[in-house]
Amino acid sequence: MADDSDYEFPQDLLTAQRELTEAVAERDAFAQTLPWSLTKAEAIPRSGYTNFERPEVPEDTDEETLARYAALRARVVELSEFIICHRYWAELDGSDAVRARSRLKHHPDAQPSRSGQEHELASEQEQDAAQAA
Repeated sequence: MADDSDYEFPQDLLTAQRELTEAVAERDAFAQTLPWSLTKAEAIPRSGYTNFERPEVPEDTDEETLARYAALRARVVELSEFIICHRYWAELDGSDAVRARSRLKHHPDAQPSRSGQEHELASEQEQDAAQAA
């Protein structure tokens, strides 16, 4: 079994993982702005068969929004396929491959870069924590 420090990921794999994390976050943030159904749908009342309710969606989502969501989703799929099918995984077997995949997800070079606003907020929080200590 390989030690965690034995995993030397190729740069293209690290870049793809970082881009995947960013793409998933962008897709999920955009999806939160959309109605529960992208097509016209009746309301779903809470009943003995459902433990939830959904409001009516009076009209189909516009083509531009659908296209944007489809593009975001396609990017996530493309990056996922690249990572899953990367030649690096052929070098590992069994539990080493599983452990390496987990390490890739948490590797510092595979983390999304902070946006300016996120960086400022994190800096403020770090300063507040330092002052409190």
